[in-house]
Amino acid sequence: MPTLRAHIERLLAWLGERAHDSAVEVRVVELTGAEIGAAPLTLHPSRLRRIEDCEARFAQLLNAGYSWLNLSCYGFGGGFLIVAIELPLTAPGLPAGATSVNFSGPPARQSEAAWLIIG
Repeated sequence: MPTLRAHIERLLAWLGERAHDSAVEVRVVELTGAEIGAAPLTLHPSRLRRIEDCEARFAQLLNAGYSWLNLSCYGFGGGFLIVAIELPLTAPGLPAGATSVNFSGPPARQSEAAWLIIG
């Protein structure tokens, strides 16, 4: 089963120039419900986690039976490239390991001003 890091590398390759800067660190946040797609999105820095700190949780989500998970590049904020793990609102019901991982990226109009990261 691919790791979170492998999925994020595929996401960044898929996004190409829209989000790729090898000098920028990636931070991961888990989002559900009204947070998904919210602009501006207000995040406390403690919610931004390193990829390696989210690997176990991501594996747990993949095996939970969700029909899909979305990895979405929300853009830059707080000096990091923010990648969200978006969860569906529907209850899990698929066999473990059958979850589809989808990718999405920031809309072309997304800008640094759309972010509010509070400390």
